[in-house]
Amino acid sequence: MKRIATPTETPETPLETNALQAEVERLRAQVESDQRERGFLEQRIEDLKDRAERAERKEDQLHALLADLRPQTIAKPKGFWSRLFG
Repeated sequence: MKRIATPTETPETPLETNALQAEVERLRAQVESDQRERGFLEQRIEDLKDRAERAERKEDQLHALLADLRPQTIAKPKGFWSRLFG
């Protein structure tokens, strides 16, 4: 953020000074509110990342379970002639 040099004398009237002070306070309150919201959103993002990781692990477990449930092909024992001429 670029700062503007403060003049040695302030030509503002007390009314202008009060208005500027009120604006500064409003902006400070807005910054504080934005920081709280950002903290909340960062926490929400971490929660969603954790949920996605858990879902991915669960999906991997289910895929492994499905692979185990597939019918296993049993090789027929070959007879003498098929082994011989194979």
